[in-house]
Amino acid sequence: MTTAQTLENIFLEAAESDKKDILSSLFSALSAAGDLCLGDIPDHVKLLLEHWGDSIENSQEKSVFCFRICEINPPDSPILRNALNKALRKNLPVGISKNISATALGLKDTSVSIREISGRFSKLRVLKSGIHFFSEKENKWGSIVSFDALTGEINIRDIGGKKNYPVTLLKVLSEFLLFENKPELMKLIGQEVKTDKISFAQWSLSLKKLFLAPITESQMDKIAFLTLVPAFFTLDQFNEWRNPPATEQPGGENSASLKSPSTARNIRELHCILTDLRRNSIRINTLSSEERMKTGECFSKFKEESSLKEQIFLAESISLLQLCGMAENDVATLLEKIKDKAPFWPADIRVTSQENLKVWEKLPSEFIPGLLTVTGALFSRKYLSSLLTILPLRVINAAGDYVDEGEIKGKGFLSADMLMYIWKNRAKLGKGIVSNIHTRNILLALSEMDMVSWQNAKKDLRKLIVENSDLQEFLLKVHAGKEEEILDSIKNIRSLHHNEIQSLLVKISRISPDFKIFLEKNQSRGALSFKQEIAASADKVPPVTSMKSYNQRIRDFEDIVNKQLPENTAAISHARSYGDLRENAEYSAAKERQKFLNKRKAELENDLGTVIPINFEKIENSEFVRIGTSVTLAYGNHPDETYHIVGQWDSHPERNMLSCDSRFSKALVSKRKGESAELPDGKTATVVSITPLHDEMINELNNE
Repeated sequence: MTTAQTLENIFLEAAESDKKDILSSLFSALSAAGDLCLGDIPDHVKLLLEHWGDSIENSQEKSVFCFRICEINPPDSPILRNALNKALRKNLPVGISKNISATALGLKDTSVSIREISGRFSKLRVLKSGIHFFSEKENKWGSIVSFDALTGEINIRDIGGKKNYPVTLLKVLSEFLLFENKPELMKLIGQEVKTDKISFAQWSLSLKKLFLAPITESQMDKIAFLTLVPAFFTLDQFNEWRNPPATEQPGGENSASLKSPSTARNIRELHCILTDLRRNSIRINTLSSEERMKTGECFSKFKEESSLKEQIFLAESISLLQLCGMAENDVATLLEKIKDKAPFWPADIRVTSQENLKVWEKLPSEFIPGLLTVTGALFSRKYLSSLLTILPLRVINAAGDYVDEGEIKGKGFLSADMLMYIWKNRAKLGKGIVSNIHTRNILLALSEMDMVSWQNAKKDLRKLIVENSDLQEFLLKVHAGKEEEILDSIKNIRSLHHNEIQSLLVKISRISPDFKIFLEKNQSRGALSFKQEIAASADKVPPVTSMKSYNQRIRDFEDIVNKQLPENTAAISHARSYGDLRENAEYSAAKERQKFLNKRKAELENDLGTVIPINFEKIENSEFVRIGTSVTLAYGNHPDETYHIVGQWDSHPERNMLSCDSRFSKALVSKRKGESAELPDGKTATVVSITPLHDEMINELNNE
């Protein structure tokens, strides 16, 4: 087992080397570590990639490692995506540019997961003229003919077709499954399958030898069905060929060594056995009474307090049993003793937490349908329908007929996941379910009080309501004649920024003349409510600062990344050479320094990502006190005093330059000339004048 100390040592070695054996050791250690989001691993990965920097572009081993690590699902970050962009240089097919490849891989598209990028990269590395493909979306076979270096398009031809036509690299990497161009392939997708009486097990093993990039068992089944039915098999003939009545084992030494599920001593071992059976296309169909008893005993060893990783092994094993041919009711019988132990099957759905349901979020998509089917058999269809109302959208999408209209109607409110599912499937769902799409449910799903919705769905729903005109038009029809209801609901969606609310109202006004008239009639009331809202949340001053302060933070950040962290890495490496780390004061000091630098780097990274640099010269004159103005205050019999409202990082109290984030500034913002303001010290002052900052101060803040 790799200890934290050993893993850290391997990271340090990898930072100074691009030797294949060292990087292979690091990959193996990270694979064994399991969840790469835990402990110090995310920081170690970031430090390694930052330390490598531009050297990734010139090292084949480093560039391959960057993509290879994506297979084990590290935390997504701009640093990782930047490293992947650099790694592309050493892995481009002839005739395709780096920019086109980066776009097709999804390096700049955060909706494309790191694991998906890894899958696309495995295809990019083997892409060349002459190879064959199966299109998952269009369900057909074809071949890669050539690459157009000018446009970046790829010319392809359908099997049996006479004309070439262009497609994008994105389409190839996201939709095509790639195979070697060998004569055997034509036999596997032609009449020979039937005439030569090739079994499904033999067919699968032969096709696997031609893969150029990994594919799943479900993709294999899809290829078989769409290629052979109805061209060479009727549906009944295909089912008989695909699921032979007796256990079928392909010849060879490997099949002889395969074990029965009943020999497993624990769930991990069961998972390995089932994976091997599925890989070799061996069907279980039924188990003897003794085999069922032993397999059930294996499941009974599962403990309620098991880690997320152990729960995923359990969930995958359950699905694998069904994928290997066992009926869901038979699988359910094996699970009776643990049905109350598995956290992902909560006893009381109403009070369970998302933490207990993490398995449903992390489980690979190919195993979700099987787990859903067994869940329905083990408990009841009603239980599963109720459970679906709190599960992630990816699970609901796989549930199909298990989504129950009555169960949805019985809920006080629906999760963002369920609302997204209903909206996307509104054309085929009943009106009773679709009627749940209204502003109240959207408001509740996006509220901070909602503990049911999953973050990805919340983000998607938030984006949908702001940007999707079809949804906006739908809501107008649902709330026809109730414009005030729409306005109040939208203004109370706290996850929307003020400018997003304003933009949304404008978009709805363009769609509905009646809503536009309503807003115009209630403009004074609306303006007042918005003004009161701003006043009530004066602490939400836009996060801006001067170019001078922003550039200084950038220099501080670059100094840590390019100088201090590399020096610290070298210091740690040097201290390690002294031996025993437990009593090594220099090593301890260097590690403490590393924690400080990482913390400071994260703070600067967050600051630079949230605070906006502005040019104070471009701030227009205003009758209100705001950022970029000088305000003179009168204090009764005391002399007048002038203060300058500047950016968050520009404060100089000795020069009366006040941060817009200070309590004093917030008390003055939005005041007009002649209005009074109650200051933090309890005194009351009157605004005498409001002027722009003088030129000398503007030049200083703009770094001129």
